[in-house]
Amino acid sequence: MKRLVVISLVALFATSAYADFVVYDTGGSQSRIQNAMTALGLSYVVRDKDNPVTAADLSTADALVVGWNYDKYSDADMAGLSASVLESSITGNILLTGHDADFHAGGGNAAQTFMSQAIDFSTAAGGTGLVAMSDYDTVAFDYLPASYGISATGGISLDTISAITAAGAASGVYDGLTTTALSNWGQSYHTMFNSWGSAFVSFELGGNREAVTIARVVPVPGAVLLGLLGLGAAGAKLRKRA
Repeated sequence: MKRLVVISLVALFATSAYADFVVYDTGGSQSRIQNAMTALGLSYVVRDKDNPVTAADLSTADALVVGWNYDKYSDADMAGLSASVLESSITGNILLTGHDADFHAGGGNAAQTFMSQAIDFSTAAGGTGLVAMSDYDTVAFDYLPASYGISATGGISLDTISAITAAGAASGVYDGLTTTALSNWGQSYHTMFNSWGSAFVSFELGGNREAVTIARVVPVPGAVLLGLLGLGAAGAKLRKRA
């Protein structure tokens, strides 16, 4: 059973340290998703092109976390992700990012904080969430369901983040982070979004104001919302990791 059950302050603002995840490892020479998840202290099972993500996997997971796809045309592979499985099984918050945060995460840096808080965001509304790292393929994120309406361009290697949007700031993903901290990771992001469905909003903009991170925010269930209204800022602090 999923663990995001509202029974206490800890459960209401449950950090992902208590959650179970399915991790998709794209393979390839730059795949570091498992190292990043382990560094965050998260429990997970691994899927890849030879062991595809199934609806049964996602029925008991709090979120699917997809590692960054360095190059679909060489040794990285998204074949273990089915658009129909994702469409039927991803029911919670979704965050799609041009950042390869899993590649850069480590030692308590900004990439690790971003990844941690993105995963927390994916679980915040219940259901099964999704966090997908950047896709270096020319036609990026093409494994996602067509109903998401995602059009994205990969293969770019840009350095500077210009803005966090109001929706991004409200999400908690950027708590304690600045545009400076999100910039100049060697190459800060590798995908930009051209268009997306009405359920998605932009969270973060690149140096030329292109969308770098977008998200689908599922309304918080009524019972949880009442708790949020009553607890206010105290809950926000509980969501952060030490």
